Amino acid sequence: MGSKKHRLLNENLRKLLFRFSLPTVIGMIVASIYNLVDTIFVGKGVGPMGIAAITLILPIMMVFLSIATMIGIGSASIISRALGAGNENRAISTMGNAFILNLVIIIPMSIFLYIFKDSILGLFGADEIVSGYAEQYLSILVIGFFFFTLSFISSQIIRAEGMERAAIYPLIAGAILNITLDYIFIFIMDMGVKGAALATSLSQFIMFVIVVLYFLFAKTIFRLKFKIFIFKIRLAKEILKIGFSSFLEQITSSIIYILLNTLILKYGNEMYLAIAGIGQRIILVSLRPVFGINFSFSTITSFNYGAVRLRRVKKVLGEASLWVITLLLIIFITILIIPDVLLSVFSNDKNLIATGIVPLMIMAALLPFRGFFIIGRSFFQAIGKARQALFINLSYILLLIPLFYILPVFMGIIGVFTAWPIAVFISAILSGIFLYREIKVINKRID
Repeated sequence: MGSKKHRLLNENLRKLLFRFSLPTVIGMIVASIYNLVDTIFVGKGVGPMGIAAITLILPIMMVFLSIATMIGIGSASIISRALGAGNENRAISTMGNAFILNLVIIIPMSIFLYIFKDSILGLFGADEIVSGYAEQYLSILVIGFFFFTLSFISSQIIRAEGMERAAIYPLIAGAILNITLDYIFIFIMDMGVKGAALATSLSQFIMFVIVVLYFLFAKTIFRLKFKIFIFKIRLAKEILKIGFSSFLEQITSSIIYILLNTLILKYGNEMYLAIAGIGQRIILVSLRPVFGINFSFSTITSFNYGAVRLRRVKKVLGEASLWVITLLLIIFITILIIPDVLLSVFSNDKNLIATGIVPLMIMAALLPFRGFFIIGRSFFQAIGKARQALFINLSYILLLIPLFYILPVFMGIIGVFTAWPIAVFISAILSGIFLYREIKVINKRID
């Protein structure tokens, strides 16, 4: 641990950010492939209605991801700052409380979802064919949610300790297994969307097993011992408070996707729902490298802020911002140049490809500005200022929901897609203002 701490507090920041980000980015890309593979295999093996069905399920998956993100990001911030200040006991106790929170929240949610899945899906407004596929997919997928959330939280804890490479191994193993099983279950065994769900659930269980083995046998300060699982209300509240802005981002994304799906079905049809699902996955996978850089940036920032190395905090903020915005600019240009090629990867339906070009380009519009939004939120989380991070996230949803309802009145189905980049742009401006004000505060502390 001593050498890791020394690197985080003293190594050249550009090299440090690159060293930390590279394995994380690779892991995030590989892990996100299984989302793409599910969609591609379902699109090729089932058709556009199959893609529409798993698009319908995406908001539900994001609800569970929002819980895992809140616990994972909140605990990682506390752990990194505690280790930066030399307080290992607080870091270890945080891990135990994070696992307890995951257990008491996710298990009841999974049971509730399984029991009432038909009623929940009925609220989304799809026709019987799409709803039937969605019910088959969700019935199996819900089994793996506990293993997925615990694995996600564990990867944040491992990364917070400075073990950036170890954090990606479960993700890579799960992704490789998911791709293999997807092919077997969908094309060889002809299981359709059930096969995609089963492949995902099994891969999530394997990720969980690898994480458990790591905490049992790897060289880490975190060990799975009964004494660390002592629930501390104050610490649990701090985890949830710091992670709440990330939870809000994910849960609002889920709400947004529900609204998006509902409005698409109102102003368009199931074909546009499939297009939206493809676009969401292209953008989410494109953002994975950004999230990888962002996670590493958060760890470095928390360590140095906890050790009161404020000049390094400023420098890593500038470095990460440059990387993230440049990467998003490259992704944005790529989507604008070859939207038809990207759509054809997911489906052979010529009507879907022709119809989807404009909506996909609109969804990608102003993508580079999202970098300010992502970096701003993570920066305030990393330094323990939950209120500012929360405001940045709130601004996004408070802008997007009215736009969703106003623009389609004048622009039809295209207005539904156009609301997205406008909200991202305004939220990015607000995030930049908050960052500027915080840097002024840091400068005064340095002086």
